[in-house]
Amino acid sequence: MRQHFENYIRSRCRSLGISQTELARRAGMSRENLYRLLRGEVSNPSIETLHGLAASLGVSALQLMRLYFDDLSLGRGTLLPMRQRNDHTSFVQDVTIPDGTLVGPNQAFTKTWAIQNTGDSAWRGRRLICQDEDYVLAKRLSGGFLVPVVDCRLTPAARVVAVPDAGPGEVVEVSVDFTSPALPCTVISLWKMTDAEGQLCFPGHMGLWVQVRVVRL
Repeated sequence: MRQHFENYIRSRCRSLGISQTELARRAGMSRENLYRLLRGEVSNPSIETLHGLAASLGVSALQLMRLYFDDLSLGRGTLLPMRQRNDHTSFVQDVTIPDGTLVGPNQAFTKTWAIQNTGDSAWRGRRLICQDEDYVLAKRLSGGFLVPVVDCRLTPAARVVAVPDAGPGEVVEVSVDFTSPALPCTVISLWKMTDAEGQLCFPGHMGLWVQVRVVRL
């Protein structure tokens, strides 16, 4: 059960004066699929599904992503679920470029995350891998239709970056250099951790991301 996600959805429905059945209709999904999502029975919902829900609730899709994929919230930090019993990690904070930062077209910037080894085994040889090719960004037109956005992506200087070795309890910082797209848009880049053998550490979860708004400054 994803209690925070479910409570948030129910609270927004009450604020809007709509039922969950009406929410499902507006989001273009069945009522049963919505209930399965609220019960935490969908391990990896599509970004399109969360976009549809967010648009129907009048909230940020990124906010729903955080609520759905974060099992435990620790203030501004977030525990990610365990890969094995002795291997897990916590997001600590955005050191640079918090979500929603304004950048100009074709602007270079560096995103830095702080993460903590909250397991009881050391990290050795880990990396962050860009996942953007696995996701399709979309925008919602006035008629309610979602269309893919293929010309607005952040360009990382490298698609694989090293994660500093860390013992249990240690906090490390990981940075990626980006260049923003040429067109004004809101864009996100998603990254996941792999182990020294190249296997995803937490395959069912969103991992880390950077989200910026590209505007003509």
